[in-house]
Amino acid sequence: MKTRIAVLFFLAVSPCVVLFAQPPDRADFRITNGVLVEYTGNKTTLVIPADWGIIAIGEWAFIECRDLVTLSLPAGITNIGNSAFSGCDSLVSISLPAGVTSIGDGAFYDCYSLASISLPAGITNVGNSAFSGCDSLVSISLPAGVTSIGDGAFYNCYSLTSISLPASVTGIGSGVFEKCTSLTRITIDPRNKFYASRDGVLYNKTETVLVQYPAGREEIRYSIPAGVTSIGSAAFSDCSGLTSISLPAGVTSIGDSAFSLCSGLTSISLPAGVTSIGDWAFYKCGSLTSISLPASVTSIGDSAFSDCSGLTSISLSTGVTSIGDWAFSGCSSLTSISLPASVTSIGREAFSYCNRLTSISLPASVTSIGSGAFFLLQPSYFDKPARQCYQHWEWTL
Repeated sequence: MKTRIAVLFFLAVSPCVVLFAQPPDRADFRITNGVLVEYTGNKTTLVIPADWGIIAIGEWAFIECRDLVTLSLPAGITNIGNSAFSGCDSLVSISLPAGVTSIGDGAFYDCYSLASISLPAGITNVGNSAFSGCDSLVSISLPAGVTSIGDGAFYNCYSLTSISLPASVTGIGSGVFEKCTSLTRITIDPRNKFYASRDGVLYNKTETVLVQYPAGREEIRYSIPAGVTSIGSAAFSDCSGLTSISLPAGVTSIGDSAFSLCSGLTSISLPAGVTSIGDWAFYKCGSLTSISLPASVTSIGDSAFSDCSGLTSISLSTGVTSIGDWAFSGCSSLTSISLPASVTSIGREAFSYCNRLTSISLPASVTSIGSGAFFLLQPSYFDKPARQCYQHWEWTL
């Protein structure tokens, strides 16, 4: 009798113990053929039972579950679907079971509160934008089996300070560490056959392609080593502390967004071998006042120099044939530009909002001018063909 009274007393004063032992309400979940398709509850803590037989977390299953703080997933799950936890901005902790092999595109996109996560040893693929916008993420450990890291996988993880890549990695997408403005070092297992790290900067194995310069480094000048022939997409993006970058002879290609948002960059010299300047390559380099393009350059990408508000002059080489859409849009300090006789096409809004541009001469070689190419410029600033261009929304000779 005393034992029974004691048990009843314990239950009466400790209801939290009983509640903790209870599984979540299955009515809050939609599960189809072992795939957790949707969660509709508002719990802050979830422990999903193993006996539910879940083998995968479906696309958007927990999207924008803003109340969810901690989540424990059962053994047996092998796949985390695209955008599975996207927008779970209160999520602090998640336990991934050992069987998970793949993390889908945008799986943890904008999980602002996630400060760290441990990936199980079986993970082989980290999808595009998988952890993009996880701005509290300070550290992440990539297991030895990871082979591919998708485009923008850690985009805008601005609290991430360092990362180590295993020997197994064979493919790294574009912009993987773009806007990781606290990142100071990228290291890679020396046994990796595809990539190498030199002083914390990521290159391909032969060190001919500079893949990523960590944006959080404190140096103001950087000399790219000899042998590099290509600057990868977003390789120096958001390196606001750099004022000067030296490129070696032999560089032929500058990738998309390669130097975008380098707001402190005042000086860069492009070597004679460069043939193309990618889209957004120098976007919003506001401190860059002048730049000279070598004769080898044949094309200037879309928005290549857009919003370079400090750019007062630019010298285009005689080999340039095309100027991309918005190439110099918003270059509000640009006062003059000379287009070489080789130019045949000028893209949409290429010089729009260049409201200080007082002189421009179009060569006879120009056959096409995109819509709004000189938007907000005065017709009197141009020679006769340019006035025709200004007066017509789109002009083709």
